[in-house]
Amino acid sequence: MLLCTERERVFVYALATGLASNASSALRFAGFGGKSKKGLHVTASKMMHRERVVEALQEVCRSHFFGILPHAVSAARALVLDSKHRDHAKAVLSMLSRFGFGERTQVDMNVEVKVEDHTKAAVEDLRRLKAIGVPRSELLATFGEIGLARYERLLANEPKVIEHQPAPVGAVETAPNPMEDEE
Repeated sequence: MLLCTERERVFVYALATGLASNASSALRFAGFGGKSKKGLHVTASKMMHRERVVEALQEVCRSHFFGILPHAVSAARALVLDSKHRDHAKAVLSMLSRFGFGERTQVDMNVEVKVEDHTKAAVEDLRRLKAIGVPRSELLATFGEIGLARYERLLANEPKVIEHQPAPVGAVETAPNPMEDEE
């Protein structure tokens, strides 16, 4: 309120306390009379967009509302205590909710994320296609020039798997002694 001019303060007080029914009437209270109806509406609109006026309105409304808060609490108390009142249940539920005792809403979400290694799958596809003898022109059409070169490099650098035949059940496998081969 301190940042406002005297006429702005009167405007704010008249509007916030209900002395004026709208912004144009509040302008008349503040001494902005003599203008046409359209001129008052334009001036009222400009006034309602001034930051200091908006902040002053909030300040006065808050203090004015705080003054009637005990009456609101008293009325709510009477309503909650009167079990025959038609809005008794609504008031009780509303108050319970506001104090953290209301119904809880819970949403369970299960998200399944499947991460697929496309490069590994492409290298495996290339291995299969080469094994069945697909011509290079078809491989280029499938993977593209850059992709084919990349997947061929990856295929060439894969570790080799050594095939092994396990010994029969009950047999003991012995590793060859490298020292015996030298003799």
